Amino acid sequence: MSEIIKALEEIEKEENITHIIMEVSSHALCENRIKGLRFYSAAFTNLSQDHLDYHKDFQEYTDAKFKIT
Repeated sequence: MSEIIKALEEIEKEENITHIIMEVSSHALCENRIKGLRFYSAAFTNLSQDHLDYHKDFQEYTDAKFKIT
């Protein structure tokens, strides 16, 4: 589990936080940076050709976005 996730869990316990909102990039999803987190809901705010420098094509980019589900 990443250091970010550990830090979020500590804050949650100390501050009695029940919800956290995160922006998660397609890069983070592909690189498993949020592995171990459970999401109760998700929203797509951007699906454009901005990240085709990282993904080989638009379909791969779209598939990466859906890894959050």
